[in-house]
Amino acid sequence: MTEKPLMLRTIGNRLALAPAVLVGVTIPGAFYAHLHPDAFIGATPLAALMVGMIGGFVGLQRRLRSMPDEDLMLLANSWVYVCLSPLVGGILAVVT
Repeated sequence: MTEKPLMLRTIGNRLALAPAVLVGVTIPGAFYAHLHPDAFIGATPLAALMVGMIGGFVGLQRRLRSMPDEDLMLLANSWVYVCLSPLVGGILAVVT
């Protein structure tokens, strides 16, 4: 029984760190895109990407309590699986 709270804490720590990195990278990129209109990507797609990724993080956080132990183990042991849902959310937000 003590493994599940430990896995949830590990995943929660990763979910707390990842949005900070996301915001730290996306906001300067959006300012650069706004100041240089001839840039490859505009500020609006970057903002949509950031909002979609935040939505992916929130969705993953809400699903944690109802996930089976096998899925929690997978998320606790891999950064890729923690970042997959926010990445998909960001891409779908830009496409939308």
